[in-house]
Amino acid sequence: FNPNFRRNISYEPSLVFTDLFVMDKIITPGDTLNGRVLLTKNISNTNKIDLKYSENIFTLNFALLDYVNSKAVDYRYKLEGFDSDWHYTNIRKAFATYTNLDSGNYTLIVEATDNNKQWIAHQARLEIRVVPPFWRTIWFKLLLIFVFCSLAYSFYRQELAVKQKEVEKLKNEKLQAEIKTKEEILAARNSELTSSVVHLSNKNEILQEIKRDLRS
Repeated sequence: FNPNFRRNISYEPSLVFTDLFVMDKIITPGDTLNGRVLLTKNISNTNKIDLKYSENIFTLNFALLDYVNSKAVDYRYKLEGFDSDWHYTNIRKAFATYTNLDSGNYTLIVEATDNNKQWIAHQARLEIRVVPPFWRTIWFKLLLIFVFCSLAYSFYRQELAVKQKEVEKLKNEKLQAEIKTKEEILAARNSELTSSVVHLSNKNEILQEIKRDLRS
């Protein structure tokens, strides 16, 4: 046995997610959360999870399956779509916690170091989709737009009907005024004609009397 002999091992340990907590509750395969099953298989074999908007507080534990140098492993993680830089941690805090994420699609990436404190190529990746509440969905927004347009159109029709009634009322008032004016003019002319007739009648009577006098 040569104590100076050292064989290079090319084995690269796996980096996996070990536990999932949502709203401070550990989630295992088959567990129900808000009436639905969140995990159908172990989190270490899961590539994607969907969370509701009310479930956007979660923690993911991770571990490098290196049983030789497990206590000296360093980690870093980043949530793509939210973090701009890496978060660094170690074996004592091998977890990532996020709270109050906006709805959208994210990817949690975790990396670990080897015996030489070099970042290994293998990554643990998990796609996380935070489903928006119904009032933030495109269908609800389209429904709001439709309702708003319907109300605006209904209000416009009501205003148009009111204005049309006002116009009709003004037309009727103008027509009544014209009719009244014409009736007054007609009454004045009738009065003039009546006076003329009476005057002519008086003249005829006078002429008749003159004729009778002449005959006499």
